[in-house]
Amino acid sequence: MCCRIVSLILCLQIVFSSFSGVSQNANAIFYFFKMQSAIAQTHTCSFNLKTIETHNRKQTVSEFVVKVNSTPYKVFLFCVSPNPGVKALLAKGFNDDKVIVHPNSFPFFNLSLSPYNSLLRKNHHFTMWEMGFNYTKELFESYIKKDSLMFMNSIHVLPDEEFDRKICHRIEIIPPLFYFSDYVVKQGEDITSISKRLLLNDNMILEHNPQLSSMNDVKKGSVIRVPNVLAKRIVLYLDRNTFLPIVQEMYDDRGLFIRVEMSSLVRNPKFDVNEFSKEKF
Repeated sequence: MCCRIVSLILCLQIVFSSFSGVSQNANAIFYFFKMQSAIAQTHTCSFNLKTIETHNRKQTVSEFVVKVNSTPYKVFLFCVSPNPGVKALLAKGFNDDKVIVHPNSFPFFNLSLSPYNSLLRKNHHFTMWEMGFNYTKELFESYIKKDSLMFMNSIHVLPDEEFDRKICHRIEIIPPLFYFSDYVVKQGEDITSISKRLLLNDNMILEHNPQLSSMNDVKKGSVIRVPNVLAKRIVLYLDRNTFLPIVQEMYDDRGLFIRVEMSSLVRNPKFDVNEFSKEKF
């Protein structure tokens, strides 16, 4: 099965190399499809997560220990900083898709919160639904489906760099244009629902609309500014052995929006039966 996947990747590389302007990006395209294949074959993973996120031009740093089961989707977080000891569990189809949170402080009992709750989203651009690698894979699949040739032309190779004592291939994805335009809010929409439908980031939209105080601070007919794509530039560090994107950077028109680092990654570990249950609390 793996040989067939690699053969398919090589065929795609040759096909895309035949297009004008794409041949020079053959290695980048090859790395990209190797990454997509590696993610598809990653069913569970555990890693130390560090996020560097820019909010209104100020950076915040958070660190977690993370365990992810891809199908069915389950994720467990243990916060190292800035709130040591906080635990969170999200499992699709369990607890009405709400996050169970052990705050490790007052009120000292477990909370059940929406993944989009402002307490969980504070200083975080993404939610627990985007943990692991599947979000990255599905995002790029949607770009390919929309305009495969344009997307392939937007991928470039960068010099290798070391991360977590591993030499990583690096690729960047730069859309031809990145701009903000007016969007008229429809009935029943909020910032999060708009971002989901348009494959954008809701926090980026919120930060570029200073007149809004929250994700829900819109109504039918409101005019807001939204970007045309998720990011102006995306940089991926691919582990040379696994081809998983263990570092992911996203930039908007102001600079670095978020950097995600996954160190001490273990691919496809066998988790205990209670790993994603209330027993963890």
